[in-house]
Amino acid sequence: MAHSSAIMKQPPVYRLILLQCFSTVALAAACYLWKGGTAGLSALLGGMIATLPNAWFAWRAFCYSGTREAERILGAFYIAEVGKLALLAMLFALVFKLVEPLHAGALFGVFIATLLVGIGASIWALPAPQMKFLQDTKTRDS
Repeated sequence: MAHSSAIMKQPPVYRLILLQCFSTVALAAACYLWKGGTAGLSALLGGMIATLPNAWFAWRAFCYSGTREAERILGAFYIAEVGKLALLAMLFALVFKLVEPLHAGALFGVFIATLLVGIGASIWALPAPQMKFLQDTKTRDS
């Protein structure tokens, strides 16, 4: 009797990373035009600090698929999250140590905006049943 393992569809996480890259470039260009070169570079770095750890997470967390790999998938998510946080701290430390002058408002503004782009796109990309669950939870809590 042949055993078949269910294959889980890969999430659209890589498209979200690309969206964060495009948002970073657009916001950095806007900062450059609005406040100059220091703000533009700081904005670009802020967006990269948000995007690179997310790309690391996506690469590590989604390297396994299939129901037979459940234990490995869970382990990969833990490793991916720890690595993401370590990479985030390391990138901020490097930028603060090596980049001068730095426009903190542009750095943190684009960092936060890039994170929000990822969160917003993730919510938008959820399949309808998951969105219904979120809506039901919201109305139940009210």
